[in-house]
Amino acid sequence: GFEKLKDLKSCTGEGCQPLTLSIGIGLDAENPVVANEYSASSIDMALGRGGDQIVVKNSEGFTFYGGNSKEVEKRTKVRSRVIAHALRELMESKDNIVIMGHRNPDMDFFGSALGLYRAARTFNKNCYILIDEVSHSISDVYNIMQNSEEYRNVVINNAQAEVLIAENGMLIVSDTHRLALMPYPELTDMAETVVLIDHHRKSADFYADAVLTYHETYSSSTSELVVEILQYISENIKLTPTEAKALYAGILLDTQNFTFKTGVRTFEAASYL
Repeated sequence: GFEKLKDLKSCTGEGCQPLTLSIGIGLDAENPVVANEYSASSIDMALGRGGDQIVVKNSEGFTFYGGNSKEVEKRTKVRSRVIAHALRELMESKDNIVIMGHRNPDMDFFGSALGLYRAARTFNKNCYILIDEVSHSISDVYNIMQNSEEYRNVVINNAQAEVLIAENGMLIVSDTHRLALMPYPELTDMAETVVLIDHHRKSADFYADAVLTYHETYSSSTSELVVEILQYISENIKLTPTEAKALYAGILLDTQNFTFKTGVRTFEAASYL
């Protein structure tokens, strides 16, 4: 029956926006209230992944059908909210969350990673950041973390990441979408659930197997995208000064002090911080 989704596009007249349908279904819930929550989560997940698909959620997790339409990139806060709700659902279904960026990490990755770390900790989940080396650009924040009890064991290596992913873990790839640039690309194959958040122009070797993708080339930085997600993912988010400074530094770095690729949304994110 799900194949009928494809027939919808052929019904659209020439020169019109293609018609697509997204459906969210909740199954096997103990009562109608929970089933309703499952279906609402499913439609959030479907829209967050670009629409034109059916998502089914039960107590075990999500199942996806369809999803072949090209995403239409829009800079609306509706998309940030939908992504935030879908990301929260995924985080709450896991025990461990590992965040990985690109080799030679910079402050945009590190800032976005610390913002996502705070979201995970708000939901009482274990969260870790995988980096291959402490580059000069992140050394100041890294040293602050190493001297803080809060972040003592947050930075991990490849072997630790493997173990954590195997124990009901999920992987968030931040500030890159290319396997060739990741410090440990094999981790994407080990993880059952991969989320991708990035702002770089899409390359030919784009990692396409993420369960949830938030890829906005119009955004100044990944830190800006994460700040918007934080505002919708929970009302209880309380960034520490270290996390807020790191996110702000990420935006500063990628906008060259608010002179490059800066928009209204960039300043809104900065004012939140």
